[in-house]
Amino acid sequence: MIRVVDLHKAFGGQRVLQGVNLELETGKITTIIGGSGSGKTVLLKHLNALLLPDRGCVLVDGTFWTEDEMIESGLGAKTASDMGHLPQTSRSGRPGMIAALDRIGVRRKVLIHINNSNPILDEDSVQRRELQRHGIEVAHDGMEIEL
Repeated sequence: MIRVVDLHKAFGGQRVLQGVNLELETGKITTIIGGSGSGKTVLLKHLNALLLPDRGCVLVDGTFWTEDEMIESGLGAKTASDMGHLPQTSRSGRPGMIAALDRIGVRRKVLIHINNSNPILDEDSVQRRELQRHGIEVAHDGMEIEL
């Protein structure tokens, strides 16, 4: 899942995206419809980190740390990819969530929907410190985000 909150983008004096809010669910197909020049391509380029926003917050499904976390912990037989998730770490030469978020220029990057097997839930873990080095926050119950 990816949630975009209050996304803004302008080119020179031309405001293209003004306070866009969007939630894309894992495994769901979403269509973006609009007239020519309405900002569809600009929005998609932000989701792929091809453009950097002027302002906004990105909330990302941070379910898994590794591709085979569920298998290794004995909690299931599927990989993160099998369930439509991108783990935080890279896999088979493909970048993971950390690398993807490194390319996004928003002020706050927050992982939500963390699986109970994910080591980032331990505030003293090596994995949590790795996220902190990359400026990525881990959501917690009652967390408030001010934009």
